[in-house]
Amino acid sequence: MCPIRTIQIKMNAAQFVEVLSKNGWVRETNPSAQAMEVSSVELPHGIEELCSKYSALQNSDDTVWFYSKLHYSGISDSEFEWNFFEKNSLECVINESQ
Repeated sequence: MCPIRTIQIKMNAAQFVEVLSKNGWVRETNPSAQAMEVSSVELPHGIEELCSKYSALQNSDDTVWFYSKLHYSGISDSEFEWNFFEKNSLECVINESQ
C-alpha cells in the first residue's frame, strides 16, 4: 500500500482569499460589513479573521461560497441562515418525537 503524503501549506486569511480570487473565485468587499462585530454568535478567531476579508466570496458558478460576517450577524440577503441545517435538523427531531 502506498503511503499518503500530506503537504501542509501555512497561509493567513488574506493570502487564502487572494489565492481563491486568483483561481476564479468572486470576491466582493464592503468595508462597513467587513468591520462589523458579530454579536449573535462567538466565532473562532480564525473564522472571524477570514470573514473580515470579504463581504461575499463564492466560486464563479455560485455553487460554493463562504459565509461572511453579514451571514453570521443575520442581516445578509441570503436565502439560508448560517445555522439553517442545525435548526432544520432539530425541528425534524422534535416533530418526529411528537
